Amino acid sequence: ASKPEFTCTPSRNVTLLEGSVLLDVRTQKDYDEKHLDGAILIPHDSITNHIPGFAVNRNAIVYVYCGTGRRADKALKALNSIGYRNVINLCGIKAAEKSLAK
Repeated sequence: ASKPEFTCTPSRNVTLLEGSVLLDVRTQKDYDEKHLDGAILIPHDSITNHIPGFAVNRNAIVYVYCGTGRRADKALKALNSIGYRNVINLCGIKAAEKSLAK
């Protein structure tokens, strides 16, 4: 069976504005090995349960990344389903790192 498609467009020159949030949606092990500065770890499979604990405004820009973009896409869809409208998939950690590089 083929894997479902997901949308992931690497961005360039992303600036984390005040009020925006950077989420790492990988596992604790992945996060412990390497993560981007300022990223909050919320694994993609528990994001709808845990995001309320971070008091993230539903209108805030939420950037998500994972290893390749696939889990970030799942997180994006899960967040959209609970009312977050400004969720951006930065793809995998390497692409996200380039996006945020100054």
